[in-house]
Amino acid sequence: MSQPKNHFIFCTNFNRSKKAITDKRTFYYKWYLRRSLGPRKSAKRIKIILPKKDLLNGITVEAICKQLNENIHSFDFEYVPKEKDCLSVNIVDPKERTRYFELSFIDGQWKKGSYGIFFDITEEIASGHIKKYNDDAQEYEWITHYYPKES
Repeated sequence: MSQPKNHFIFCTNFNRSKKAITDKRTFYYKWYLRRSLGPRKSAKRIKIILPKKDLLNGITVEAICKQLNENIHSFDFEYVPKEKDCLSVNIVDPKERTRYFELSFIDGQWKKGSYGIFFDITEEIASGHIKKYNDDAQEYEWITHYYPKES
């Protein structure tokens, strides 16, 4: 199967290559895939951080949702989504603690937002980091974001 240019792959194995960046101001994008097991008996009180639509480096709600809905091979393991599965994508942000968004699999489509994730019992299916296909180098590269030192 041929892959489109600039697609993302959600990797479970984070093997940093010799090219890996180790600067403390450089952060790697992370993802978590969870499955709903049913309703929780009582809701927990939590502090909510509002989701973002754009996490920079092309990682947007729209781009990821479009890729998943076009059935592009997006995970490094066999995965068939089930109703109410939730994909969270995030990156550490020194000013905001974290920037993130969530997608849920509802009625056969990936959609923006989480589906009852705070009210359901969930299990983690997988988690890891994100690579993007670099067309020039003809290889996948870990996606990072660098936060310069504030003056």
